[in-house]
Amino acid sequence: MPRKPEPRRACIALADWPAPDHAAWQQAIAGRMRALGAYSYARRVKMSSIEKAREGYGRWLGFLRHVGQLDAFASLSQSLTPERLNDYLYELIALDNADHSITGRFQELQSALRIMEPRGDHGWITRPGGVSLRSLLPMKSRHLTLHHPADLFLWGLELMQSADDRSGPKRRQVQLRDGLLICVEALRGLRLRTVHSLELGRSILRDPDTGLWHLDIPPEDVKNERYIATALIRILTPWLDRYVAVERQELLQGKASTAFWINWGGQQLGKVGIDKRIRWWSTKRFGADHAFGTHRFRHCIGSTTPLLLPSHPALAATLLRISQGVLQKNYDRSNDIEAFRQFHAAIDAQRKKLAPRAPNLFDKQDS
Repeated sequence: MPRKPEPRRACIALADWPAPDHAAWQQAIAGRMRALGAYSYARRVKMSSIEKAREGYGRWLGFLRHVGQLDAFASLSQSLTPERLNDYLYELIALDNADHSITGRFQELQSALRIMEPRGDHGWITRPGGVSLRSLLPMKSRHLTLHHPADLFLWGLELMQSADDRSGPKRRQVQLRDGLLICVEALRGLRLRTVHSLELGRSILRDPDTGLWHLDIPPEDVKNERYIATALIRILTPWLDRYVAVERQELLQGKASTAFWINWGGQQLGKVGIDKRIRWWSTKRFGADHAFGTHRFRHCIGSTTPLLLPSHPALAATLLRISQGVLQKNYDRSNDIEAFRQFHAAIDAQRKKLAPRAPNLFDKQDS
């Protein structure tokens, strides 16, 4: 049985929103097709941004429900008060959200209000008391345990190779699927939305001439709308062939679907499900304190590539389909790694320098 989500982290689905919120959202989305008018903000932003805002508002409603303040008939202005936002902020902090995640939640909430009430003034949501939320929080990057992408790739291979040893077909099916997922992420570090969007025969397909599998991901499935096209290495070919012909078909249970990643129920494996699987396996592999989600693969590629290929400084940014500035600001921690590497090398050199003297020192202490 699937585990119930932790109540404090609940995200209320659109169908379960309070009636005024649901009506305002539906009206705004219906108005996206208008060239002018009150719904111009909803029309301007990408659908992926709208989905993110919807999720952010669902989390806000989940918080209100958890603290017993969700009113099914309250208007937006009645439910959103500075006092409640302050409580929401401290709840997010108590749940150990990173500072960047907290500001992201408030930005999603602000975007949702701009969609539902386009004529309203919602700037105060991310500027409590006229001060930017970013300036109120430390905005420190968390310490991340980074792994060599080759080690992550081998980890995925090991999971696939040992899948046949699992008891029961369901365990075999999901372990082979998850191992393949880890291998693909270790190679390309796709964002969660992008790896979730993969469709068989459309964005992941087999070249009939070379036998190689390719990623051919259109801009609409990529956050910054930058097309992704690449061949997956040949070592994955037999595993991709097998997953498509065996495990994926078994998971589908006779159902038709173009989704590449399929869950136990024969449906597309959701974004939350993909991230949970990575976290579950990384907990087993590295321990609960070092577990990670899908996005960690991007950090590992972004930090390791500059060390492996220093003569190609732009390669990591190209692989991740981002700018060099974004890479250095958000992903590349190779300077930290290099600093520790040089420090350890200096310690090792000093140890070797002192090694010949070590017997004499011990002799003096023993005399």
